[in-house]
Amino acid sequence: MTGAPAVSISLSGICLSLRSAPFLQVQSTLETLTPQDALARLNIPLHVSLHSKRRTLPSHVISLLQSVNAIQLFANIEYEVDELRRDITVCNLAKDKGIIPKFFHDKLIVEPGLLSTKQGKPFRVCFYTLVED
Repeated sequence: MTGAPAVSISLSGICLSLRSAPFLQVQSTLETLTPQDALARLNIPLHVSLHSKRRTLPSHVISLLQSVNAIQLFANIEYEVDELRRDITVCNLAKDKGIIPKFFHDKLIVEPGLLSTKQGKPFRVCFYTLVED
């Protein structure tokens, strides 16, 4: 990659989570969230990509990163099972292609799994609702 600019891509959870939304809703959301012209004036490229097939999303993300010669990927961790599997696959594919993936805990006071009881079990909070007859 001699002479190629160092590019980092930041993927927001909203971009990856919109796959199940109707196309017009996605398009409308992206139009309000992507000030492409303003960013272009600041010489900041913005790439928007829609992909509807969940199983091939990790390879699509990696091909997008490769198409812009990205060397890093920044993303927030999503904790749902399918999303964790997707992110693990993205990490493995990125490493194979020489891209450095960096995933972060977003807006959490305590990362999941860090709190445990004296018995070593995961800490749980139960909420009970009192209902009057």
